[in-house]
Amino acid sequence: MILDQIRIRSEHTIGLLKGRFQALRELRIQITSTRHHKWAVIFVRCCIILHNLILRLEGGSFDPAFREDLYEAGRGYPAPRIPNVADDEDLSGSDDEF
Repeated sequence: MILDQIRIRSEHTIGLLKGRFQALRELRIQITSTRHHKWAVIFVRCCIILHNLILRLEGGSFDPAFREDLYEAGRGYPAPRIPNVADDEDLSGSDDEF
């Protein structure tokens, strides 16, 4: 009974995230190594963080001054550099850490 409720809630959560972030419907990377697996986990975590931030911003739980500061802090920054994802390179320097 309790496991069914947990399973249903987690399925609803995954569906909600896939609805907001279309990239989660089909990751365009084959997970063939530990490095690719770590990349996929980090990508999903980023989507969850962005989802929670969007909910808080849309829900008005931030005060207007903080919202303006957040907006201004994001302006003028260059796009982040995306490293080349190759099996022989390691982003973190270790296979044990994220």
